[in-house]
Amino acid sequence: MPQDPNTIPFAAFATVLALVPVVALWWLWILRGMEARRLTRFALALLAWCGFVTAFGFSQPLEHTRFLPLLAGPLVIPPAAAILWFAFRGPASVFRALPLASLTLMQVFRLPLELFGLHGLYLGGVMPRLMTYEGGNLDILIGLSAPLVATLIATNDLSIPRLRRIVIAWNIGGLMMLGNVVLRGVFSIPSSAQLWAFDTPNLAVTTFPFAYIPGLFVMSALAGDVFSLRALLRTAPAPSRLGELRVSGCG
Repeated sequence: MPQDPNTIPFAAFATVLALVPVVALWWLWILRGMEARRLTRFALALLAWCGFVTAFGFSQPLEHTRFLPLLAGPLVIPPAAAILWFAFRGPASVFRALPLASLTLMQVFRLPLELFGLHGLYLGGVMPRLMTYEGGNLDILIGLSAPLVATLIATNDLSIPRLRRIVIAWNIGGLMMLGNVVLRGVFSIPSSAQLWAFDTPNLAVTTFPFAYIPGLFVMSALAGDVFSLRALLRTAPAPSRLGELRVSGCG
């Protein structure tokens, strides 16, 4: 396959660019019940991070792949560290107040991202087949099932042990599928550590707009699953009815 950005289908560009504001605004909606000053700080931090990812993507042409694993580090290490730190050290009151239904529903973005984004990059010759649903990346199943699980949460009592176990298992499955595609992506990047996809390596993940795949979408999927698990395993979640999707007590 060619390794020319001009061969990437328009749908891949359009999907990624459309999902950036959708995912960013969804986080603000999830956290809209926070104390105004904290929400403003989060919004400014998110805006600054999106600005960084955009600038980073424009500075990394497809041809510059020799040190691609090192170049991708700034996109994932800071946010992943912050997410994991907050998951373990954040106040329990925040997790008790998380609207789990809306946090779960957010994961639906993984469906169009896999269906049009990653698959489009494969068709364009800048991402290997093993990172698509055709090549065994089952992350698309999380996007497909997210509305069903969100409805289950919103219309039932999470104190019911069986329901709680189902939602916990779904989030663990989401982390496993996310880990699967991340490993596939890392080890198909051109480097001394490359193990797979030598004919069609993973080239696009540090270029604009596709730098948002690791920089925003992978991190949002990680945060959604990890924060949900923290709420389910270590706290008693607040009611998550569809009409009560709010965050309270975060100030």
